[in-house]
Amino acid sequence: MIERPPSSTSVLHKQWAKLENEHHELAIAICAAGAKKANVTLMRKRQENLLREIGSLVAKIRNAPAATIEDLLALLDVALEHELDLAREMAFYGPADYPIITR
Repeated sequence: MIERPPSSTSVLHKQWAKLENEHHELAIAICAAGAKKANVTLMRKRQENLLREIGSLVAKIRNAPAATIEDLLALLDVALEHELDLAREMAFYGPADYPIITR
């Protein structure tokens, strides 16, 4: 079996950005459909799957090599989206629970 080198942060970031965009668009659609009292069960299921995929990519990004400026900017973007929104929790739990920001 041939082992592939891990994807760079910037490559994973592009995948992450697509999923995040889809998630935001879906959230808007769910709100609009909910306002019309439409059934949003299938949309909620897709939203759950997207959140799992996003979480998986964030974990991969956390451990991916960051050797270029593009990689570092991608890492910063993900950190701002996923870790800085939790400022109070970060203050309480400490930097060990926020490895991207620590990095």
